[in-house]
Amino acid sequence: WDASSIGSFMIWMGPTSSVFDLTTYLFMYFIFCPLFVSHGILYTDLPAHFSGAILAAMQLKYVGMFQAGWFVE
Repeated sequence: WDASSIGSFMIWMGPTSSVFDLTTYLFMYFIFCPLFVSHGILYTDLPAHFSGAILAAMQLKYVGMFQAGWFVE
């Protein structure tokens, strides 16, 4: 391997990876998880709509779905 090519790879791959990570995070938080777990309710708004055991179950589902989507990405 030529060490001079590693620098240009890092300069290209670092920002590209960051853009994909940010896009995935925003998509998972604002669209995917609310759509499939809580019918459009964001994670931070769950306590306003649910309480007790149902709230805990929704939060666990939301976190699990987010982690699974992040792993797949």
